[in-house]
Amino acid sequence: MKRWEVAVSVSLKEKLFNDLMVGYWKDIKLQVSHGSVFAVLNHDLLDVGIALATDDTVQIGALLQSGQLQRVTVEKSAQLPDEQRCRFLIIRPYVLIQVVAQK
Repeated sequence: MKRWEVAVSVSLKEKLFNDLMVGYWKDIKLQVSHGSVFAVLNHDLLDVGIALATDDTVQIGALLQSGQLQRVTVEKSAQLPDEQRCRFLIIRPYVLIQVVAQK
């Protein structure tokens, strides 16, 4: 990896880290009908965001195939309570979510 590639990766990760939001499922569930919401399971949300932002089709394909990245359907969204806390990362036109464990 060249030095400039490392710098780009670090700044993208920093940017996405700063874009990360925590909120409630009710804040984002209306986006589900657009088909643009994806749940990240058992994987780092920022790493998935970087793969999506850099169009890493190999990694995104592997995550989809393994089930670690799943499109949230209207049926699945109905199973989450409105007050479920989630982390959100918007990589237009997509929204990545990760459920925050309840304490």
